[in-house]
Amino acid sequence: MDANRHAYRCLPLSIANAYGWELLSPSTFSIYWNGGPDKSDIRFTCEDNYPSFGRFAESHFSRGIVTFRTGYIFRTEPGWGLLVTGPLNHPKDGIAPLAGVVETDWLPYPFTMNWQLTRPGTVRFEKGEPFCLVYPVMQQALEQTQPEILDLETDPELTASYRAWREERDVFRVHARAGDEEALKAGWQKYYFKGELPDGRQADLGNHIQKLRLDAPIDRRETAATPAANSTEGHVATSAGRVWYRVVGAGDDIPLLVVPGGPGFPHDYLDSLSMLADERRVVFFDPLGCGRSDRPHDPRLWSLEACVARLDEVRRLLQLDRVHLLGHDTGAVLAVEHVLAGASGIASLTLASPCLNVPQLNADSRRMQTELPDEFQTIIAEADSGQVRHPELYQAAVRAYFRRHLCRREPWPISVERTFSGVGQGEYGTLWGPVPTTCKGQLRDYDATSRLASISVPTLLTCGAHDDTTPEAVGALQSQIDGAQLSVFADSSHMPHVEEPEAYLITLRAFLARETVAPTDRRPS
Repeated sequence: MDANRHAYRCLPLSIANAYGWELLSPSTFSIYWNGGPDKSDIRFTCEDNYPSFGRFAESHFSRGIVTFRTGYIFRTEPGWGLLVTGPLNHPKDGIAPLAGVVETDWLPYPFTMNWQLTRPGTVRFEKGEPFCLVYPVMQQALEQTQPEILDLETDPELTASYRAWREERDVFRVHARAGDEEALKAGWQKYYFKGELPDGRQADLGNHIQKLRLDAPIDRRETAATPAANSTEGHVATSAGRVWYRVVGAGDDIPLLVVPGGPGFPHDYLDSLSMLADERRVVFFDPLGCGRSDRPHDPRLWSLEACVARLDEVRRLLQLDRVHLLGHDTGAVLAVEHVLAGASGIASLTLASPCLNVPQLNADSRRMQTELPDEFQTIIAEADSGQVRHPELYQAAVRAYFRRHLCRREPWPISVERTFSGVGQGEYGTLWGPVPTTCKGQLRDYDATSRLASISVPTLLTCGAHDDTTPEAVGALQSQIDGAQLSVFADSSHMPHVEEPEAYLITLRAFLARETVAPTDRRPS
């Protein structure tokens, strides 16, 4: 401490402040508690529209307990665990962290971080504020330690050092309280800080530290980062409303136009494709009715014909005379219909996990649902028949299916979460229907298989090995298109561009480069 009794000079406190690794809040939010015992007595308010907030913080145990999900599975070396608590020496009014020791040397699932609200009222966390701290502990160390209590005099050397220190400290305090200039200037004795004994000799330690700096975690995830490229965004005014777009990059090669699926999904989950912007412009847009685009309420706008017409209109308004066209999921439906309608200037076509045979997709999805736990199968079957008696359990069943066959990355990237928070319910409900795992909307009988032979532009089809648009189903589509290429990604489901971004981008980059070098326009006459 200094002369004004500030504790920041306390070396043990400073070392503790740096002891371990903190997890930071991804969102700014407030928690209100009325003091009651039920989960409903706690209310959360996210203040920055963080798309995954509902999965980050909740009242799981009631009685004023707040639960945070860390978003990680932690693993340590055999014999080591983690002490999990809140940030050290960081008291917070109205709420206190709880602590636990977790055996992370075998744990195959994540743990949560819990806090106890200590009074009724509101507590606020800022984005970037630590909510959890972890540091390794040797699991058997405490059990193998036998504490003993001895008289000080049993160690003469320690006794002498202690008495010398006590006398020095008493003298120092007297001078400091009397206003002695030298004592006030010194502010505090620095024996511990310097690792010295009271007689001025250096303690024989070898490991005395005055500053602790831990290495930041090395991020080895296979994640495609947004490239340092020019980016412009805005809206184009279609006949039905404004459509948001973003153009990334400024390369001279033929641009890539990316058509999202869903139907009614904004572009966010396809953001990893912006890594291609070092070679060409990559053009994203949020379809009308979702994301950052206008959201009109006219149901006539969500027919397949209207959506295909808007794709043509968006392309014309953005002056994309010649493009590589990529459609994902039901975006592949729009891309195929655009090409089959005689669109010109299509340098190549990429059909990513394409939903081009929806009856087959529904059949494959029902088969995959039989691999879920029995309780999940039952509740999804009830939803198919129009009954959702247990909404929370139904949502858990849908999440289980999605984690197997939509996106297998854990946790889902923010780009995917942001997409689900921006879905356009008009287009989704009209074309797909009310049940995420089975198409019951206007696309339920859609099957373009017999017309694919008319596609004469270079075509790449992609899917994941665990995709509900299965490799077999996509292979059947490939066989209908002359010269089409198929790439299946072994560790992916419906979003290989998210699950295996590096491998996916290598494949797509090579395909686009080949068709850019030798462009063809073999569109149907």
